[in-house]
Amino acid sequence: MEKSYLLDLAARGVPVPRTHVIADPSAGTVAARMREEGWGRAVLKPAIGQSGNGVTLLELARIGNWPQMPPGAHVLQEFQADIGETGETTLTFFGGAFSHAVLRRPAAGEWRANSQYGVALERIRPDKAVIEVARRALAALPTPPAYVRVDGIARPGREFLVTEIELIEPALFLHLCPGKAERIVDLLCCAA
Repeated sequence: MEKSYLLDLAARGVPVPRTHVIADPSAGTVAARMREEGWGRAVLKPAIGQSGNGVTLLELARIGNWPQMPPGAHVLQEFQADIGETGETTLTFFGGAFSHAVLRRPAAGEWRANSQYGVALERIRPDKAVIEVARRALAALPTPPAYVRVDGIARPGREFLVTEIELIEPALFLHLCPGKAERIVDLLCCAA
């Protein structure tokens, strides 16, 4: 649940956005870190959160207009400016085996690929290299999960960038993938 696991993934060689955990989400602290990194824009999100709640795009040039963030640990990440064009790829695995992938395209003018912001969904066939990076991310986990969703950004000519691993995610996009609901039912029933 706590997004600081992205630092563990990075330490194990999984490509993730440049990420920092910030205990003090005040504008001064966040702006100082952005300056250190040379980031004009960054994403700040609660260390524990879901569905894009509390996720904020910050522009260093507009620091006076930043919202006040609630206290507590936050994750600061380099903004991926092309997510609006590339969307976010989600890869679902059942029992360690790749099952299906969906592309989530943000609405026009939006940068968040969450359903509450008008995302469009499309079933896709990702490149083998994308699936392999997702498998590397799963291999970095302490325990293999029964099911998991690996989210990230697939860019032509570049390595898949893992943005999140969803271990407790209810949105597996089974409605786009006939027969997959039965597969997860069989998997979970056999594990019980």
